[in-house]
Amino acid sequence: MVEGMLSGALPGMHINAIVGSISDPVAVVSAYSAFVLFSFIPPVYLYSMNTDVGAAMLPSQRMALQGRGGEAVLLSVSGAMLAFLLFAPLLLSGLVDPLFIFFSSEYVALSVVLLTIAVLFAQQKKRLPALFIFLLTGLLGIFSMRLPNALMPMLSGFFGLPALLQRGSEIEIPQSEEGESRRALPFLISSLLGLLSASVKAVTPGTISVLLYVGLRTDRERMLSMGALAGANAIVTIGNFYATGSLRSGPAVQLARIGLSIPQSTALFAFLLSALLSCAVLLAVSGTLNRMYHAINRWRVIFVALLLMLILTFSGIGGILLFVVSSTIGVLTVRLKIRRINCMGCIVIPSLVGFLW
Repeated sequence: MVEGMLSGALPGMHINAIVGSISDPVAVVSAYSAFVLFSFIPPVYLYSMNTDVGAAMLPSQRMALQGRGGEAVLLSVSGAMLAFLLFAPLLLSGLVDPLFIFFSSEYVALSVVLLTIAVLFAQQKKRLPALFIFLLTGLLGIFSMRLPNALMPMLSGFFGLPALLQRGSEIEIPQSEEGESRRALPFLISSLLGLLSASVKAVTPGTISVLLYVGLRTDRERMLSMGALAGANAIVTIGNFYATGSLRSGPAVQLARIGLSIPQSTALFAFLLSALLSCAVLLAVSGTLNRMYHAINRWRVIFVALLLMLILTFSGIGGILLFVVSSTIGVLTVRLKIRRINCMGCIVIPSLVGFLW
């Protein structure tokens, strides 16, 4: 569980990078749930990201800049915990097992990716510049696929650095649309999309997070839904592995490597118990993190230096170069007054390429 907490809280770390050293299946699933919950810290407090749900960075940054970082973390964790509790009995009963077979169809995968692209551009006002940014970031995503931990420097450049530059400068981050919050329906939809991302070939939570970001009206809805998406994807990935043997994540791969020595009920119990304990720890330290954020955020150079140090550690010199290029695109996107969600082409287009080839 501790390994999962550390890998989630540290930008650049991922559960896939450390789970290979864990030989106990109970410890594998325990670390997985802890990682999901603690991975909500970097996008809120460190302008960085180490999960596949990259679109979560935008609402989390806005809420942090408004002094609502703790609320952003609480909403994300609540969404993930509710998704855990929703799917655990469904997986144990076997009710969702037929969906694993249906969603594994290549036609479903292609439909999801194309729907994501269509929804993204349906609401664009500047479609040609948006298409340029989308394709440019997509190419960058393809070219950086072999770079270790490429997602962290890319998303930090697209979303993190522009937010740092915004403070005290002329660059502005578009605010969330105001509207009545509808949390029950977005939660159910995002949970279903989490089931999709854990089942569909070549589709990741990052791809589907674009649908959630574009379709929801408030940052509260987005953070709750992003948490539910990440939570549903994690627990369903474990269930899918037991039902079909599908290897949709590093923890699933490690479970296959060490062999099935525990039943699904034990695995899910360990998953939920670790999630409850991790949630308690996270809520206990969230207030301290919020105070540290406000103390340090007066000096943006500290955040930039921290990002560079972490990128160099986990991605090397290639990661620094990728961060510089993605930061240039991120700032350009803001100055062109194009929605920065278009930068998620770095995930959507590689997903499409992975499906076709």
